[in-house]
Amino acid sequence: MLTEYELLQQTIDTDLSMDEWNEFVGTVVKSSKPNKKGKEKPKVSRTGDNYYIEVITKGKIMNEKYRQIFPDKSTLYYLLRANVIRGKTKYDDLNVLDKYYRKGFLACILKQDKLMELTGLSKRQVMKYLKELESQNIIKTERIKVNAYIYRNIYILGTWQYYNNKKLERYYLDDEISR
Repeated sequence: MLTEYELLQQTIDTDLSMDEWNEFVGTVVKSSKPNKKGKEKPKVSRTGDNYYIEVITKGKIMNEKYRQIFPDKSTLYYLLRANVIRGKTKYDDLNVLDKYYRKGFLACILKQDKLMELTGLSKRQVMKYLKELESQNIIKTERIKVNAYIYRNIYILGTWQYYNNKKLERYYLDDEISR
């Protein structure tokens, strides 16, 4: 059976050592006291850059003042990332949960008008940044025909899968950074 590190290393095809990987993802394995059965369970804490990107940025990205101070491509990306559909929501009018998430994709649907409103960027800037993110293989965009005249974009940011009863999410951004 592969460890999480071995699985992820195969997934992103990197030559990092275990220590370099732990430093990259911010995972620190600490030894712990044996439990009642005498087995020692390692304690894992996450402290590196990726942890802070996930926790701090996700909290701040929903703050309107933060988005006004930093109206840029990364804000747009993390806004998409913060809106990945992982469960039932009233905003899932295109059934992203069934068509994407349940098939292993991390996807979101935000209209460009909503992206403009939330980021404070112009329509031209939003379109430019989305094209740049797509050309850098950080997101994938699928156009879905809603009716004869209306199309909507679905932004796919990565994949997920279960491994050892844990859900592992892998974003395309992480793949690009690790190359």
